[in-house]
Amino acid sequence: MAGIPGGELEHLLNEARAALGTMAGNSGARPGAPSAKGHGEAAGGLVRATVSADGEVESIELAPRAMRLSSGEIGEHVAAAVNAAFQELRADPAGLPSGADTERLTAQARELQDLSMRQMRQMTQSISDLMAQLHGGRR
Repeated sequence: MAGIPGGELEHLLNEARAALGTMAGNSGARPGAPSAKGHGEAAGGLVRATVSADGEVESIELAPRAMRLSSGEIGEHVAAAVNAAFQELRADPAGLPSGADTERLTAQARELQDLSMRQMRQMTQSISDLMAQLHGGRR
């Protein structure tokens, strides 16, 4: 889709992965050892997220009823679920790799969240514009 800064998102993800890789390298964890996980949910359980101590979002699950929400609401609930999962993980410091800079990870997660919200707004606007054209210029 035109206008969506995919390169910017990819750059932010690569930076976050590099930072997390550096921290994971300092963790002293045994190779192959299971990573601690955090779980969060939002919208009364319609949106669920799982994150790892490595700082990765492992899964995001949307209940079919969540698809009735607007794209903006879905984005907000996804962000809330991911943040809740990271908060659960931070509540158990034993699960985090030593040297994990949770403030930096949080800032990067916010930056990714902001970018994804901008992209959702652009997609929603593009769909609205297309629908207006299909309906003869009526909105």
